[in-house]
Amino acid sequence: MISKTPNQRHIHDSLQRAARDRVWEIQAASREARREGREEGREEGVQIGQIRILEQLLNDTPTADELLARLTLSELHERVSLLKDRLNHRGNS
Repeated sequence: MISKTPNQRHIHDSLQRAARDRVWEIQAASREARREGREEGREEGVQIGQIRILEQLLNDTPTADELLARLTLSELHERVSLLKDRLNHRGNS
């Protein structure tokens, strides 16, 4: 091993710490992204389940899985809302 001056050791140690910190930040961001992805996936599943139940209650033809899979979470919420409105209006008539 080549002997280093105190200044070289300090620079080396600082670079090592910075590299470890960056790896930790990337790993933490990756864990957070996975957590958020799981949460969003669960919410999409809940919305699709509600759509399925509402379609059954309304005697609608089930929406194709491929179509539901392409919808955003916002679009799924909107579809649930529209189906609920239809069901409520049907019950009030």
